[in-house]
Amino acid sequence: MTTGRCAEIGGRLPVEYGRCMLHVGVISPPDLTSATMELLEANPAVTHLWMSRDSARKPVGGVISGDVAREAAAGVIGQLRGLGLGARWRHCG
Repeated sequence: MTTGRCAEIGGRLPVEYGRCMLHVGVISPPDLTSATMELLEANPAVTHLWMSRDSARKPVGGVISGDVAREAAAGVIGQLRGLGLGARWRHCG
């Protein structure tokens, strides 16, 4: 269900987050895929999270996708860069 351009989130996120979500996709190097998933799973601003391990071929890695509350997107992308994704693969942000 949508409201304007923003997706309903069904109460999954804390009240301080609005209803507008940004879709974030990452190709994670194989050695960072588990850590990336743990980081995203622990963040209450991330929902609709899925991962397909080792399915990316060029570059090789895991495909991770999810929706992030707009208000928290910069922080989530910063955390992903902190894992080394931005420096190594430049697919974040």
